[in-house]
Amino acid sequence: MDLTFGVYNVEWMRDLFDLDGIPRMTHQEKERSQQLAEVIQTIDPDFLGIVEGPNTLVDQSKTASQQLVTWTQQFIPDSNYQAIHGFPSPGQQELCAIYKPDKVKVLFTPENDEKKSFKEPFLVDTTNRLIHEQYKHYRPPLELSILDLNDQLISRVIVAHTKSKGIFDRVDYARFEQLSARDRLRLFAECTHIRSRCDDYLEKGQPVIVMGDINDGFELDFYENKFSKSAVEILLGDPWKPEWILKSVLPKPKLNSYGWVPNSGRFRDRITGDEFNVLIDHILGSQTLNFSNGKVWNPYTEKNDPEIQAISNSLKKGSDHFPISVTLSIYSTQNSMDAAAQTMIANLEKNTGKSLDEWVSIVKKENFQKHGEILKFLKADHGFTHGFANLVAHKTLKSDAGSVSDTDELITKQYKGKEHFLPLFEKLKKEISAFGKDVEFAPKNAYVSVRRKKQFALLIPATKTRYEVGVNLKGEEPSGILEIDTKSNGMVSHRIMIVNPEEQYWRETIDWLKKAYDAAG
Repeated sequence: MDLTFGVYNVEWMRDLFDLDGIPRMTHQEKERSQQLAEVIQTIDPDFLGIVEGPNTLVDQSKTASQQLVTWTQQFIPDSNYQAIHGFPSPGQQELCAIYKPDKVKVLFTPENDEKKSFKEPFLVDTTNRLIHEQYKHYRPPLELSILDLNDQLISRVIVAHTKSKGIFDRVDYARFEQLSARDRLRLFAECTHIRSRCDDYLEKGQPVIVMGDINDGFELDFYENKFSKSAVEILLGDPWKPEWILKSVLPKPKLNSYGWVPNSGRFRDRITGDEFNVLIDHILGSQTLNFSNGKVWNPYTEKNDPEIQAISNSLKKGSDHFPISVTLSIYSTQNSMDAAAQTMIANLEKNTGKSLDEWVSIVKKENFQKHGEILKFLKADHGFTHGFANLVAHKTLKSDAGSVSDTDELITKQYKGKEHFLPLFEKLKKEISAFGKDVEFAPKNAYVSVRRKKQFALLIPATKTRYEVGVNLKGEEPSGILEIDTKSNGMVSHRIMIVNPEEQYWRETIDWLKKAYDAAG
């Protein structure tokens, strides 16, 4: 399956909406909306990261997602785009995305550890002086998980708009230099923080895509030479971990008399007064991802591309940036999962000098019985990161799904110490099976996934005293026993907590499950 991914800085899209979040239909705003819509229709993306999207209010009374859905319904009426946003920025110009729900599922999956969260201050040594300075993202990068329709991960995606190097105040040359250096260090800090998240994903064997307006390119300019690094090269990764280096979907830019080619925008130099072409919008991805047909939709440089030339006017007037698109080819889910697992196993040996089997033997000699004991041992005594320690622990105890050949064994492990919930599980399974012959039960490590054409429920023995039923009913208002789910990272939209099965409203639970089953058809 081929998917079209893209990223587009749409330039102050908030100006295209009134204060209530309704698209403006006055001449100038309507015309620009039509131009942006023509560009998006022509690219026809399955997923499009949007930079400088409409505003999200902190109280969520108006969100970028709501406005984007309304906008696509108005200006791309034949589409079925859904939208997603993340943490609101302190100012404006939100990061968000639109996607086709019949092609992919997109979840907002931010880091749960507040010390690592993109919405919290963070410390970075940007000058290699062994001094960590505090920074904060002005626009928190948008962390998403892209899934196929079978709920399997395609890739993590980070949509970013890192600190602009522009200086717009009246300043003398000395102040200009001071502010330029300050803003460059902030840019380095934000990209270092984003790259650390990429490393977290890659260590777990999960592919990652970084896209957005990075406000920097690949080549060293004066300030990059001054600090011996560039923001984009920070995002690309560490050459000492070549398997983790991200690749650009575009060819290496070349310099000509007008600037860089390919380029996604231009700016007027404050000192020379000249306009200069720059590639500051990027899509970077893991080496395991199969990209093709990457291009900048630039009508000035792509004279021989009929698609681009057909919408030349809209590209020039719709925004001050040109979008980037790429084709991502997806192979079988099982092959992707196997490849990710094998990548992580290979990285374990490369980083530690010992194979997975060797580490399993080392751990077995300690006679640990609990997962947590193994994690503590590997982290404290051998300096393991959590991802590698978790891998070895699962393989030692054979507690991961890949190490268990019998699904009954997974059920037994799930309900160990919670055996009193087994009759409830069997009763739920019997009721759900009666919905239709297309119901599938897929035991995982901690829950059972219930599927039709797509997943519609989770059966979770959460604790010894609480059983949870997760249901997928996107857009359903919480009512009675049905609560909004906040813990499953988007695998389901709602949950029903069963504290005491004897007193639970059984028929209401089954009715909600039946409604989720019907919606999954």
